[in-house]
Amino acid sequence: MKVLVLLLVVSTSVFSIGADQHAPIGVMLDHTHQKGELMFSVRHMKMNMNKLSRHSSEVSTSDYFANSSYMMAPKSMSMDMTMIGAMYGLTDKLTLNLMLGYTSNDMTMIRRMGLTQVDSKSAHLADTKINALYSVFHNSTDRLILSIGAILPTGSIDEKDNGMLLGYPMQTGSGSFGIQSYLTFIHYLSDFSIGAQFGAKTYLEDNDEDYRVGDFYESSLWLSHSASENFSTSLRLNQNIQDVFEYDTNRQMSSAVDFRSLNGQFTTLGLGINYLNTTNLKGHRFAIEYAKQVDSDFSGYQLQRDETITIGWQKVL
Repeated sequence: MKVLVLLLVVSTSVFSIGADQHAPIGVMLDHTHQKGELMFSVRHMKMNMNKLSRHSSEVSTSDYFANSSYMMAPKSMSMDMTMIGAMYGLTDKLTLNLMLGYTSNDMTMIRRMGLTQVDSKSAHLADTKINALYSVFHNSTDRLILSIGAILPTGSIDEKDNGMLLGYPMQTGSGSFGIQSYLTFIHYLSDFSIGAQFGAKTYLEDNDEDYRVGDFYESSLWLSHSASENFSTSLRLNQNIQDVFEYDTNRQMSSAVDFRSLNGQFTTLGLGINYLNTTNLKGHRFAIEYAKQVDSDFSGYQLQRDETITIGWQKVL
């Protein structure tokens, strides 16, 4: 029987009515709301992957084909995800969260025969996430929030292009029900805040394509500074760990579709800006974060996750 370990998330931010009341926009589930409060949010994330690597070292297409039996080599990929969220304070202690997403992917690959280029696209709904956030305690200097959520397989796992089933990186969902858990700790330090976040997702069953996405763990550390009530900046270090997939049948035409090449550890460094409008658009929060990969450790061949840009808007009603 598989043991499910749900890692909890810790985050830190400044408690104020200003721009720094939330974590950097790349972090979600970092706060709760009072009873009856409703907040809507929109985020857009873009990730670019352009460097083909093996065991974290960049390789050429010719080296890739010379040292593998794959028929196609990944050259580049971009992913765009738009997320629409809503949070509602059921009580002063309990907040409910709903997150809907839409993902589009573009990938360019090189054929072994003739070294010709192949472009593939996919677009569909992403998996839906429903979370309950419980405020364990909240005072003038500290806040502790426990979050437990469900992952609903509304994303696609059967996207095709040119009549061929695309690999998992080009799919928009997991195809399986899952569970995610977070714990958020917040400590306030005058004009600064220090944050730490740890989290985990686990999937409960094999999907219709006879595989199960591996468990996923993430952690973040960040430092935020409030320049004013309206404006704050942040520096965030993030690490993601993707466990190996479980599968009955494997696809080995390319490393991009080979389940053995989809696990690893990835570290990024992000710079963020938060802006809270207090005049004509009072209460509207706008934020952006740029993240660059600074380290990775993975098996097989993968495209490096070069950079990620996240922009967002939030408004409490």
